[in-house]
Amino acid sequence: MACRGPRKSRASSMRALLSRPFLCLMLVGASTGPSEQSLSQGASIYADGVGQRPIKARLMASRSAVSAQSFPCAACHGEDGTGGREGDVVAPDLTAARSMTRSALVTWLQHSVVQGRGRNGEMLSSAMPRYTLSPPDLDALADYVGTLPYPAVPGVGADEVAISLDPAGAGLTIGDIALLRAAIEARSAAINAMGGLFGRRVRIVGAREAAFAALSWTAQPPSNVSAPLSVLTGDESMCGSLFPDESRQKDALEKAGKGARLIFPANLDQHLPVAQAFIVRDASSQKAATSMALMLSGMDMLIANLRTEGRRIQPKRYCNSLATLAREQQHVTIELGGEIVVQKLSEGLLEN
Repeated sequence: MACRGPRKSRASSMRALLSRPFLCLMLVGASTGPSEQSLSQGASIYADGVGQRPIKARLMASRSAVSAQSFPCAACHGEDGTGGREGDVVAPDLTAARSMTRSALVTWLQHSVVQGRGRNGEMLSSAMPRYTLSPPDLDALADYVGTLPYPAVPGVGADEVAISLDPAGAGLTIGDIALLRAAIEARSAAINAMGGLFGRRVRIVGAREAAFAALSWTAQPPSNVSAPLSVLTGDESMCGSLFPDESRQKDALEKAGKGARLIFPANLDQHLPVAQAFIVRDASSQKAATSMALMLSGMDMLIANLRTEGRRIQPKRYCNSLATLAREQQHVTIELGGEIVVQKLSEGLLEN
C-alpha cells in the first residue's frame, strides 16, 4: 500500500508521489457503483494513509508498527496508480484492477496488503510494508483504487464541472445575490459557448450541492467539495483565500514604516470598476457591490486555475496550484503619510 520514506506535507505531496525509493503493492478493487462516501474514504487511505480507524504499517526490517500515514500508497504507485521505478525497485501498475472481479480483488487485497504475498503466493519485497486495517477500510480502498487511473472526482463529470457559490456572511440582500449569480452565470455561459474547459461545461450550483470547487465569503470550508476558496482568510482546510492572513498583513505594515495604517487587505482600486457596474445594476449599497466584485474575482480565479488542469482534473494538484495563485494575487491597501499605497505581497514592494 505504501513505500518507505518520510511523510511529505500536503503542499508537497504531488512532488513526492514518485520520489520514494521502495516498492509498494496494494489491492485494487473493482467498482460496482461505490458511494461517494466510500470513494472519499478510499482516497484518504490511498493518498494519506488515513482511514476510519487507525491503519498500521510494519516494515519487514522492523518489528515495530507505525502509522500508515508515513507510507501512503500514492507515494510509490503515484496518484494515478500507474506505478513507477526508482533504481532497481519497481512500484507496479495498479490500473489492471478495472478488469478484475470483486472476489479476485478481495483475495489480492488480503494476500498482498496484509500478508505481503503476490498473486502466485510468492513473498513480496521486504520494502513492501504489511498493513493492518479494518474490513470497512479495505472495502473503501478497493472501491477507490478500482477507479484508477481516472478516479471519480465529486463535481466532475464527463461533460461538466460544478462550482458552488456561497455568499453567506457577505452582507448581501436577496437582490444582490441574484445580481452576483447572474454575473457569474454570464461568465460561465461565455466559456461554455466556446467549448467549455477541455470539453466540459462549467455549471454553477448552490452551496449545499456537490461540486468540485467552491467559492465562499467566510472561511468555513464546505464539506462536499474538493477545492474550497474563501474570500476571507481561510484555515488549512481551504485551498486559498483572496485576503492575506494577519501575519502577512502585519509584516506589510512593518515594512511600510512608522505611521502606516492598514485600510483593507485587498487592492480595492482593481475591483472598483466591477463594483460600479453592480451599482448601476441596482446593488443595495457600495459595500455590497464591492463584496460582489470580490466574489466575482474569486470565481474568475477558480476558473482560471481550471484552465491549467487539462482534461484530467486532480484535486490535490488543483488545490496546491490554487493556493499558489491566490497567494500571488493577495494585496493590502495601506495609508501612509496621507497617501494610499498598494502592496502586492508576493512582490514585497509598495506601489503607488
